[in-house]
Amino acid sequence: MDFNKAKTFIEVVNSGTVTKAASRLFRTQQAISLQLKALEEELELTLFDRQGPRIVLTRQGEQLYEEFKAAFLQMESSVYRMKSDKTSATGTIRLGLWMEQSTGYLPYIVSAFKKKFPKVKFEVLLGIDIDLEKALLNNEIDFGFYVFVHDKKLIETQPVLRRKLILVASNEYLLNRKHIKTIEDTLSLDLVDYSQDYASYAAWIKENARSLLPEARKKVPFVTVMNDLVLKELVRQGHGMALLPEEIVKGELATGSIIQLLPKKSKTITLTIDLGYKKRRTHSYLHEEFLNFVISKNNLWM
Repeated sequence: MDFNKAKTFIEVVNSGTVTKAASRLFRTQQAISLQLKALEEELELTLFDRQGPRIVLTRQGEQLYEEFKAAFLQMESSVYRMKSDKTSATGTIRLGLWMEQSTGYLPYIVSAFKKKFPKVKFEVLLGIDIDLEKALLNNEIDFGFYVFVHDKKLIETQPVLRRKLILVASNEYLLNRKHIKTIEDTLSLDLVDYSQDYASYAAWIKENARSLLPEARKKVPFVTVMNDLVLKELVRQGHGMALLPEEIVKGELATGSIIQLLPKKSKTITLTIDLGYKKRRTHSYLHEEFLNFVISKNNLWM
């Protein structure tokens, strides 16, 4: 068998379209398409459902992709290990994560990893859990950073980042309200929160005053949004209280423009971020090194 066709097949699936694969392989789209057709004829298999520019694999195509990918990754890993020179290792690591992680956690991880592997490149996809989980299962990313993973049968996870959430409101907003002395008093304040399954106020109430949980669950947020930075701005402009990661409001807490509510009378809650990757998939040498590197650094963030 012509292994060049197999490698082209893998790159097309990884890229998602023939156009992107042709660009990465420095070949024409026609040449790539001809190779794919020749591969199907050689194997006497239908590997693709032709549905526009996007690559849609048949069941046989998916099975062959996993087999080819594992074999090539094993060969690549063997070569890298024999060379054992991390400074010369090249490749691309595709990551999916939330916007908030991209502004704090990601720069540190990228910078630290590139000190070991200076020639590595990163591609970053921003989104929320459901989008990132779909991207991982569709081979659009190699690793995702998740709050919740739904398909735990197909995705393996490792905790790598923990964020302490504190209940805050702006000083201006609190000036127009009665002094908040108890956890029950917070029920009277306007709320801005994450949406749906990520709502944090009820979780905070459950941790601090479980008897108030039925009332807390009835509380309808003034605004729901899946972004810490937007929530912070809503709080800063006096639209209500919110539970936010302590690290993103340190500056405002220091100046007094934002105030933590009941710091001595309540417990904080913690949000854990997991690194996710597909089960039953052989990682390349570079991907294996990245996985081990991120896990080894979780002591700095947990």
